[in-house]
Amino acid sequence: MTKICCTLDVSLATPAYLLLQGLEGREPVALVVDDTSSVWGNHEENLVAVERYIYFPASRRQFGSKAKSLLEMRRDETPQSGMLMTALSVLLRTHARMFRVLSQSSGVEAAGHRLGERPPWDVRQVLQDERKQVTIFVQAQCHCVI
Repeated sequence: MTKICCTLDVSLATPAYLLLQGLEGREPVALVVDDTSSVWGNHEENLVAVERYIYFPASRRQFGSKAKSLLEMRRDETPQSGMLMTALSVLLRTHARMFRVLSQSSGVEAAGHRLGERPPWDVRQVLQDERKQVTIFVQAQCHCVI
C-alpha cells in the first residue's frame, strides 16, 4: 500500500515539505536526523539535531563556510566519536529503549493510552528521556570539573 503524501504538483514542492508530509501521523515512531532544525517546526520532538557535515568543497561553498572542507583537509571524522557516530549512537539507544519499554508494557498499555497522553513507548518521549540523561551527565561532568 502506498501513502499519497500530497495532492499538489510535486515539482513545485520543496523536499522539506514532502518530508514533513511523510512524517504526518507517524510522529510516535519516527526520528529525524537533520542539521537544519528550523525546517521541522512542529516536529522538533522527533529531531536529532546534528552539526552540518561538510565533506566536499561544494558543500562548504553552498553553506558559505570559510573553513576548509574535510576533503580539502584530507581527513574525515573520527570513526569512534565523530558527529555521524554520535548520531548513530543516539538512534541505537533510543531504538533499544523504545522497544524495551514496549516489551515491558502489557497489550493494553502498548495499544492504547489515556486521551491526550502519549504511550510510554512513543519515540518522542523516549528521546526526551534520552536528552534528560545526557543533560544530567553533562551537569555531573561540569560539576566535577568546577
